[in-house]
Amino acid sequence: MLLLPVTHGVAVQEAADPPTWNGGIATIIMSNCTDCHRKSGAAPFTLVSYEDAKKHARQIKRVTASGFMPPWLVDQPRGVFKHERGLSPEQVELIGRWADAGAPEGESTGTGKVASKPATAQWPPKWADIIVEPPEAWSVPAEGIGSMHVLVGSNPASEQRWVRRIGLKPTAPRAIHAAAFLADTTGAAVKMDEGSDGPGYEAMGDIGASPSGELGAWGIGMEQFELPGTMAMKLPADSDLVMELHYVPIGRTLQERPAMALDLVEPGEPVRQVVPVMMGSLLIDIPAGDSDYSISDFFTLPVTSELVGLLPKANFLCRRIEVTALVPGEPERILLEINRWDPNFKFPLLYREPVTLPEGTMIRMEYTYDNSSSNPRNPWSTPRRTGLGLTNVDELGMLLLWFAPVQPDGVESLERAHRLELVKRLGLHRDWKRNRKSPPAREPGGDVGSSP
Repeated sequence: MLLLPVTHGVAVQEAADPPTWNGGIATIIMSNCTDCHRKSGAAPFTLVSYEDAKKHARQIKRVTASGFMPPWLVDQPRGVFKHERGLSPEQVELIGRWADAGAPEGESTGTGKVASKPATAQWPPKWADIIVEPPEAWSVPAEGIGSMHVLVGSNPASEQRWVRRIGLKPTAPRAIHAAAFLADTTGAAVKMDEGSDGPGYEAMGDIGASPSGELGAWGIGMEQFELPGTMAMKLPADSDLVMELHYVPIGRTLQERPAMALDLVEPGEPVRQVVPVMMGSLLIDIPAGDSDYSISDFFTLPVTSELVGLLPKANFLCRRIEVTALVPGEPERILLEINRWDPNFKFPLLYREPVTLPEGTMIRMEYTYDNSSSNPRNPWSTPRRTGLGLTNVDELGMLLLWFAPVQPDGVESLERAHRLELVKRLGLHRDWKRNRKSPPAREPGGDVGSSP
């Protein structure tokens, strides 16, 4: 007599019953894909129904198995940042089995409905107090290499307010893949807009010492940039709202007139001011064929602060991004680690819980670039010497950090330290261009620089 364990029968039954849409696949897709894959989203097709998913089942299996989708660049444990995307190995395996089985729908349970999201994102959002748009639409070019374009809108607030949440609705979401915002009180943005041909102008969105992103940022699939607790960003009265748009031509001309939603703190409510700090190097000069070029920068916190989030800025030659904090008397902490940078999915990274860093903490950033022919993202089939620039075939090496000083009187100290670093960075860049020297390396506590 042959005795077979009962568990064999269970295993056979499990193998015979593939995953179904109603049995779990829908929840995975809706949680990780639909923010982009819906009407007026950034993705080329929708995934808001079973019929949508079945049509693309084989493609979904392929891009999830390779790790290309859903896009999430961070190589740190799950749970560190908000808006996390990405699938567990078990979820990838389930999707593969579902696709291999012909993408079965399965029986619905309960009310017959599965987890779902609206086919389109709600606009304007219920929380919006102000909606700002540029006066005219800008024509996104059909061809070209992509770049940054700045559009300017007017702030209707006649007195200073505080912003705790920002949203963006592009009218050409297929072409606009990132944005950063600031409030300009100098009139410089309007002057550049008026002096250009057509709405807006091609440039970075920085105005003087104010970095683009000081009023928040936006990325593909992101509905809102929201600060925790009582934290908020300053919105000066009668300022101009600058929208730095990162775009990629998609083969046809599109009209872009983004709408920006702002959630304001009620007058009299407590506020903890968030201070933007921009780190980076202006001395990028990457030789053709160099597969291991790096830049670095350092910033020492003058006051104890909470780090709310970060926004890396780099283009296609960048391969690796590392940001660490050296707290006096403690081992170095990893604040951000990305080993496969992809500028198509640049995204403001907000911590689930702000990171408290004491006075004297040194923040270090290091970016590594690959300008060799083995880099599949290199814009040139034959690598070319590449430097700092505005287009997608140039390079960047910047990092914006949002800090909230623990004590109110720390705001001025942090802003002053940031301005001093900016002056050093600009001075070093001026001297380097004048003398045509190789970019100097920067040691901790020294001048801003880069190291080939």
